Amino acid sequence: MGEGVWTAEMAIPFKSLPFDPAIESWGFNVSRAIRRRGEEMLWVSRNRTWNPAIVGEARGFSGLDQGVGLDIVPGLTVKEAKSYANSSSALTTDPTLDVYYKITPALMGSLTVNTNFSATEVDDRQVNLTRFNLFFPEKRDFFLSDADLFEFGR
Repeated sequence: MGEGVWTAEMAIPFKSLPFDPAIESWGFNVSRAIRRRGEEMLWVSRNRTWNPAIVGEARGFSGLDQGVGLDIVPGLTVKEAKSYANSSSALTTDPTLDVYYKITPALMGSLTVNTNFSATEVDDRQVNLTRFNLFFPEKRDFFLSDADLFEFGR
């Protein structure tokens, strides 16, 4: 390849995508943005605008394996409490289990046992000097599963 030419190669596991294996053509689009120059290029576009409804067609997908569609996430929380007044300590464990099953390409079933909702990073400390409420984005995996399906635009 010549100078100033670049190539990008990506590997996306099919088990992470919800799709119907019987369909052999997919709507597909890619874009590249160079913010410092104000450039944005798309593989398929109309009037140089990004629109999720305007896509190219990728063909030839057959024999794709999505796997079983079962994800099992075990976990264990261990706590130790010490009392220095009477020199005693207690160790407790709480097992957790999250099971996700793809019933159809568009429907995911979730089962959770003894969910540990505190297993996430702590929210950033914020000082509010305005009359508006603070916004703390959701960070727990249980509630963020497939949340990207509902994000539109930028």
